[in-house]
Amino acid sequence: MNKIITAIVKDMNYNTIIFDVGFTLITFENFTLKKYFDTLDKGLDHMSEFLLNENIIRAPYTFKKNFKKFRNQNFQNSLINYKEITTEKTLVQTLNSLNLPSIDSALAHKAIMIYHSTEGTFWKARSTAKPVLETLHKKFKLGVLSNAPYHNGIIYLLDTNNLSQYFEIIVSSAQIGFCKPDKRTFEYILEKVGSMPEQSIMIGDDLKNDIYGAQQLGMKTILIKKSFDIAFNNHSDVIPDAQITDLPEIIPIIHDWNNS
Repeated sequence: MNKIITAIVKDMNYNTIIFDVGFTLITFENFTLKKYFDTLDKGLDHMSEFLLNENIIRAPYTFKKNFKKFRNQNFQNSLINYKEITTEKTLVQTLNSLNLPSIDSALAHKAIMIYHSTEGTFWKARSTAKPVLETLHKKFKLGVLSNAPYHNGIIYLLDTNNLSQYFEIIVSSAQIGFCKPDKRTFEYILEKVGSMPEQSIMIGDDLKNDIYGAQQLGMKTILIKKSFDIAFNNHSDVIPDAQITDLPEIIPIIHDWNNS
């Protein structure tokens, strides 16, 4: 009987760690909302120039105005219904609104990557991210779960910051069709990585999307605190299992949880 109990306890140890990306593994240099949206506008300028040169659009100003309108509408809707509208869909909506023909997928993805990679140059890995992941991936299954309208954009961010190799799976809301905190996003990644919620830990910077979302399934949660907050994501009634200010703090926390 004691052997059976010991085996059960061992099996319930935390063996899977899921990370958010933005403001968790990577941070935006000198972040302000104004700077962030300025970089999006710059990316939109670059995408518009590309589409103009490819003879896809004729009026860049109108294209950019409509793209921003649909992008903002889609984002606001996602806060309510947790459905992710991809950047590709936003591009299609924009072209349709201008009575322009659709473009082939390869060209669309090239344009979208131009748009997102402009923003991507401002996202840099925490100096502590790589050594922490190097330590953790030897003992745990590691995954990424990010709210992002373009999956290849997340791959780009992790690749350019030399972090991709540490993860067994990289999942975005663009892939799933739903955003965190919808529990289906967490169910999806845990099924893919082959782990139970009770064996899994979510680490992120957002109380609603990361902490509340994971707690719905019974996952353990760690909040990495930011130096700022965004009003629509302020959920002070959500309490994480632990709070940290930098990634190395998670190692002793998880060690204690697995030995308690």
